[in-house]
Order: sequence, then structure tokens, then C-alpha cells
Amino acid sequence: MYGPFESPQRLVPYIVSSLVSNKPAEISENQQVRDYLHVEDVAAALLAVAKSPIDGPVNVGSGKPVAVEDIARRIGAIMGRECLVRTRALTPSSQPAFKRSAKLRPALARN
Repeated sequence: MYGPFESPQRLVPYIVSSLVSNKPAEISENQQVRDYLHVEDVAAALLAVAKSPIDGPVNVGSGKPVAVEDIARRIGAIMGRECLVRTRALTPSSQPAFKRSAKLRPALARN
């Protein structure tokens, strides 16, 4: 999840602040994969669940894996500073995380 008021150490704010400062944004090589959703999309999904007859736990996600390097390069391209996005070998912090609950699909379709 990303959006306003996010911690500056998280991926999207880190990349943006580095590039705005004309500093390199160092990220891991294209090994880490995540499911990124904007906070407004997560809020809409939670509202849809709250208004639905869904019972029990629900995973909120796009179900579309995106490489961390791809996100960084897209931000760099948008800002015209893709040359400052640098990759280096890092130990992946966790397993790929991307899910979309089958329970959530009907609730989102109604909204």
C-alpha cells in the first residue's frame, strides 16, 4: 500500500525524495515482487466489504505482482530521472506478497 502521509523510509516516498534531491535511489535488483495498491483503493475495498454480506477474513490486494525495480523505474521515468535509479544486490526481505481474495470480487463488482 502507498499513499499520502506514508513513512519516508517506505519505497515510493524514498524513491521520490531521493530523485527530487537529485540523489541516487538505490533499490534491490529485480528480485523482489510486491502487490501495490494506493490507499484510496484499499479504503474502497474495505468499504465494499463492510457493505457486503462477506463473512470472515478477506485479503485485499490487486493480485498483480509488480517488481520493486519496475516501480522505481516508472517513478524515475515520470520524474525524468530514471538514470538516478540504481540497482544493487540486496537480500530479499520476504517472499513475494500478492493476493486477491475470491471473496472480495463480488463485493467490489457491486460498487
